[in-house]
Amino acid sequence: YQRRVMGDLKSIVTSFMQPNQPPQRKSVAEYYREWRGACPAFTAYIVISCIFIWILSIPFAAEMMLVFPTIPYFVVFKFQLWRMFLSELYHSNIFSLVFCMLAFYPQAKRTEAEEGSVKFFVASLIFMASISNLLFVILCTLLALNPLLSFPMLLLSSSAGLWPVVMIQIVSDCFKDPERPRQVFFLPFMVPAKWYPLVLFALFSILFGIQLDFLVGICIGFLKVTGKLKWLALSDDRVLRMENAFPFKYMLSLPGFVELNKATGAADLASSAASGASSGSSNTIRAGHIINGPTAPSSASSSSSSS
Repeated sequence: YQRRVMGDLKSIVTSFMQPNQPPQRKSVAEYYREWRGACPAFTAYIVISCIFIWILSIPFAAEMMLVFPTIPYFVVFKFQLWRMFLSELYHSNIFSLVFCMLAFYPQAKRTEAEEGSVKFFVASLIFMASISNLLFVILCTLLALNPLLSFPMLLLSSSAGLWPVVMIQIVSDCFKDPERPRQVFFLPFMVPAKWYPLVLFALFSILFGIQLDFLVGICIGFLKVTGKLKWLALSDDRVLRMENAFPFKYMLSLPGFVELNKATGAADLASSAASGASSGSSNTIRAGHIINGPTAPSSASSSSSSS
């Protein structure tokens, strides 16, 4: 018994005397696989594309400026229309890229999970980015060619990065609870959520000059939350047809692709429909969309009407 106790004590002392094993560190590939597995498809592809294009812009800055940013002069007078579709992927410096990704990523990740990948990509990105760039070009051109008070240098101003889309997302998020206080980055004060987009516009304009693309994004965000852009909304039937058509039908198997029927927004609508059905209302669920039908008359009401 003594030998057994001494052997146990020796093993305990030996284990304490041995140096601690260093924790195993994950490789970059493992971190990427974990992030990619938790990120919806189009949000991940946009983030990767923005980072990749910024890396390319380090040795080829001049060439990138001739291709990507939305510059009214080249769009209007040189008909380089592709700029209005590619400028969101180009960020001119590391600060713009970092701040834009910090603002864009959490909003986009949540929106794509709620709406589905197709609806997020087409309605929240393509439509909103195209409209914001088109309005930016129109605004700069009108201000530059205005005969009363012209600003000709605005023809060479540029809109680059996801900032217009980010401002639209911020406005939409802020007006879900307009009075909720929000802190403005590192500043030691908070503002009501309804003023937060304008405070951001003022802050960035003070630091980097007037940001007309920010202002355009804020205006489009206000139009969106007030229902003026409902004609751009995609119905669930339309989204389902797009999912089964080119090119999205070849993307259904991509990691992180969120189909409409599997989106969290559709699941929330389905659960609310189920609770409504249990309380006596008749609801029809089709692809995450609830169609409220007429409530069936109760037996008491029918008997009273017959009497």
